[in-house]
Amino acid sequence: MYAAQRYGVTLSEQQVAYANEKIQRLGLGDRVRIECRDYSQVEGEGVYDKIAAIGILEHVGIANYPTYYNTVQRLLKPDVLFLHHAITRPSKHPDKTFARNREICKFSPNTFFPAANSTISAIP
Repeated sequence: MYAAQRYGVTLSEQQVAYANEKIQRLGLGDRVRIECRDYSQVEGEGVYDKIAAIGILEHVGIANYPTYYNTVQRLLKPDVLFLHHAITRPSKHPDKTFARNREICKFSPNTFFPAANSTISAIP
């Protein structure tokens, strides 16, 4: 394993408890830290070589895209890697129309699948 330090955040206390138990069980406590914290409250500027954001955009909300992307930009060192994984959809309908259509998202009512073009236009 690489000697990299890892830091993760989630809003789920259950995920933090599960991850911290596994981190301790695997003896990774000196290299991995998980906290229950909003991503936008992570402190620092230019402190990370890499950021991986997996499945967060669907929960951020359109109005918070600028905060999301600006936070990532603030935290990353220049010219490094940002892995952004999100479920998007074809942009046949405006995001607001899509968000109101609860039949489309009824399996997960607090989740919104944005159009790819709305996420790209929010990148600073």
